Amino acid sequence: MTTPDAGVPRGPAEGQDLRALMSLFPTGVAVIGALDGAGRPWGMTCSSLCSVSLDPPTLLVCVRSGSPTLAALERRGTFSVNLLHHSAQDVAELFSSGDPDRFRRTSWHLPDSAAAGPHLGDAAHAVADCRVDGVRRVGDHTVVFGRVDRVGVDTGPQRAPLLYGLRRYAAWPSGGSVAGPDRSRRGRSTRSDMPQPEESAPVQSPEEVLRTSGVPFTVLDHVPIVGQADAETKLGLATEQLLKTMVFRTADGGFVLAALPVTGRVHYGRLARAAGVPRSKLRQAEPDELGLLGMEPGGASPVCARPDVVTVFDASVTRMGIVYCGSGRADRTVRIQAAQLIELVEPTIEELSS
Repeated sequence: MTTPDAGVPRGPAEGQDLRALMSLFPTGVAVIGALDGAGRPWGMTCSSLCSVSLDPPTLLVCVRSGSPTLAALERRGTFSVNLLHHSAQDVAELFSSGDPDRFRRTSWHLPDSAAAGPHLGDAAHAVADCRVDGVRRVGDHTVVFGRVDRVGVDTGPQRAPLLYGLRRYAAWPSGGSVAGPDRSRRGRSTRSDMPQPEESAPVQSPEEVLRTSGVPFTVLDHVPIVGQADAETKLGLATEQLLKTMVFRTADGGFVLAALPVTGRVHYGRLARAAGVPRSKLRQAEPDELGLLGMEPGGASPVCARPDVVTVFDASVTRMGIVYCGSGRADRTVRIQAAQLIELVEPTIEELSS
């Protein structure tokens, strides 16, 4: 008989608890691809991938229920699973960014008529072609079971897999081996026993994400500004067009971005609910923490390259036209259509203003 650890909290788990748990479970990184009825490619970065059965060979992927990639693979009944190698972090970030031109910015092909979806030949070191063998809706995601029809593995020089864990990308250790667990402590491995991955590349700035997305926008250069008064007096911008972004941290180290009109006040309870975290475990980020998002104080932006960041827009933003928002820098402001910003970011929409 085992007894629970004294340090483990009791009570029902919440969304933040699961996020904290899974951040400690590093996985490989894949791009799920599919073709829609018109033959257009769709795809998304996915680390929720798992083998189910060897006979018949079956795997599963978990996809956000509102994803156009999910709609395409359900309609077509087939999809591809591209396992990314360690040099393909840029592709992983591209396919998690919402960029509508992602397939124009990376190499892909259909090797033959049996291809179940796009093959990312340069970025993937293995590809599986799958048939949809069942779906199940679970909360805000859909579990897709795929019967694996064929597998192709890169026969060139071996490349290490791309990994994702602890909210960052990394490569499998170059030595190719992992130390065994320390069995002197009840079978648990300590942090020092774990493989130490290579550091991931610096995160893209919001402006870099916008530039590579193909979404039309312009940038205003100006003296550094902080807050509504500076934007109105130094830039002469209309208050009703100003969009502010507030940056929050969660107890497990995650980030939440809240975007709303500059005159609005965030209702913390609604924001926490939309982000799936308890209100008590949500705090405003410190200025020096913005650098982890590719931003600086005074330049907070609703656009972020990190796929683990939760972004929530106030519902009123959906009714706005041209907006001015942060670029990541205090001396540059982005001018963009609100509808195109929403399409790029794919945020959660909530009545945030109190």
